Amino acid sequence: MNGLQDNDGKDENGLYGPSRSDIERFGHREEDEAAHLLRHRRAARTALWKLVAGAVFILLVASMFLNVLLPAFSRVRQTDAPPERIPATVTRIFDGRTIGIEIDGVESTVRYISVETPVFGDPLYELAIATNRQWLFGQQVLLEADDLNADAEGRLLRYVWLDGAMVNLNLVATGLAKASTIGPNSRYVDVFVEVEQAARSQGLGVWAERDGERSAALPAPAAQYHAANRRI
Repeated sequence: MNGLQDNDGKDENGLYGPSRSDIERFGHREEDEAAHLLRHRRAARTALWKLVAGAVFILLVASMFLNVLLPAFSRVRQTDAPPERIPATVTRIFDGRTIGIEIDGVESTVRYISVETPVFGDPLYELAIATNRQWLFGQQVLLEADDLNADAEGRLLRYVWLDGAMVNLNLVATGLAKASTIGPNSRYVDVFVEVEQAARSQGLGVWAERDGERSAALPAPAAQYHAANRRI
C-alpha cells in the first residue's frame, strides 16, 4: 500500500493526520512547555508582588518618618522668637544714615542697614541729615541687628525703630534714601524694594526728575511714617 510507515510499525495514510505515537510523543513535549510557562508566570507574579510589597513598606516608613520630622520643623518655625531689639538713646547725628547712640553709658556708632543716602554735594544731602536729626536726636530708639553685626570700620549695622516704625525704611519711603541691601543683612529686603518702587513712581526726593524739585522737599515730622512699616 502507498501509505506511510509510522515509528510504531503501522501504516497510516497521511490524510488521516499523525499517528497515535506521534501524538503521545509531541503531546508530552507540549505539556512540558506548558508547565514551564506556568512556572515562569508564577515566578513573575511572585516577583511582582514582592516588588509591590516592598514599595508599600517604603511608603509606610517614609510616611512615619515625615510625620515625625515635619511637626518638629513646624515647632521650630513656630517657636522662633522675633528679632531682639535693644533700647538706646540717640546722642549724635553724623549724616543721613549714621548716628551716635548710648547704651548703659557706652557710646557707639550705628549705620543704618539697607539704606544709601545722598552724598556730599547732592541737593538732598543736607536735607537727609536735617530729617534724621529732626526724627531721632535725643530720642529713645530700638536697635535690631541682622546677620552681620558691624562693618569694616567697626560701626554697628542696625535697623533703627522709633515709635513702632523703622527709620531706615522711612528714609526710603520719603525719597531721602535709596534701598541698598547687601547680604547677608537682608531680613526686610522685599519691603525695602516695595517702598522704593512706590517712592520712585511718585518722583519723591532722589527720584525727582529735576534737582530743583528734589531740593524743595521738607523733612517729615517724626510721627509721619510710611504704612509699609505696619506690615513688618
